Amino acid sequence: MNQSSPAVIVAIGLDGAPAAVEYAAREALLADAPLHLIHVLRIPAVEAYSGVYGGILEEADAAMTQAVERARLLTDDRVRITAERIDDGALVTHLVHRANHGRLVVLQHRRLSRARRLVTGSTVNSVAARTSVPVVSVPEGWTISEQPPCVTVGVQDGQEAAVLLRAGFEEAQLRHARLAAIHTWWLDTDWEPATIDQEYRVDRDASTRRELQPIMDSICKEFPGIEASLEVWNAPPADALLDASREAELLVVGRRHHLLPLGSHLGPVARSILAHADCPVYLTPEAHHAKPRVRGSNISGVMY
Repeated sequence: MNQSSPAVIVAIGLDGAPAAVEYAAREALLADAPLHLIHVLRIPAVEAYSGVYGGILEEADAAMTQAVERARLLTDDRVRITAERIDDGALVTHLVHRANHGRLVVLQHRRLSRARRLVTGSTVNSVAARTSVPVVSVPEGWTISEQPPCVTVGVQDGQEAAVLLRAGFEEAQLRHARLAAIHTWWLDTDWEPATIDQEYRVDRDASTRRELQPIMDSICKEFPGIEASLEVWNAPPADALLDASREAELLVVGRRHHLLPLGSHLGPVARSILAHADCPVYLTPEAHHAKPRVRGSNISGVMY
């Protein structure tokens, strides 16, 4: 293992985040990278009655011990595993700091009710809006599929295509997977899709391929052996990508809508996908590098 490789960071909740640990452990194996587990202790005011501080500490340590044991089992002790517990409750701040010294950060997305989400907010959205490395959101209950692997990339336009496609090809190469790039278009009118002129459909498909196919072909040359296809769909973007997530091992999307100003939080399509996708969602950073930044595993933790 390359000891200077940046670590895969995974956040652990009191539930042990089993889906996130499974994904992160596999990512660490594929990338030959260390794995770092972090739990930030929080006792929200709305839950203060649920236990005394000492009891919460014991619960947090038990969850971490279980997660570390699961990670060691999943990796067969082939990667270096560290873990730490932080007690000041600044969850997003600590996750962003650790993530920016790592390869990527993996978070488990809990399917909360809308009312519950209003109280707690979304850690995934908050971290993804602030960190400079990829963020992977893993739906709770997810596990690795036995189906032939496919990495799906949602491409909006030529401006962001190179960033997204390169990230997708890198992940497909790690997984020995095929790659499906999907561009969707949708007329924001009251027209039914069936009433759209066939000639318009053909022209729209052709113009999209003229814009995106050369970019894809250029990146394909850097990743020989990966089966890749470009698909153009007439469907609302979020709906189309959520449909695709049912067959994908990983869904790669942009972090920010192109019409939002720099520094804005996630766009509406990314938010919808994070809330409802059936597979892990890989959010690219604003500026993606062809290879992970090697900054060393500058992370303090307890070695288990």
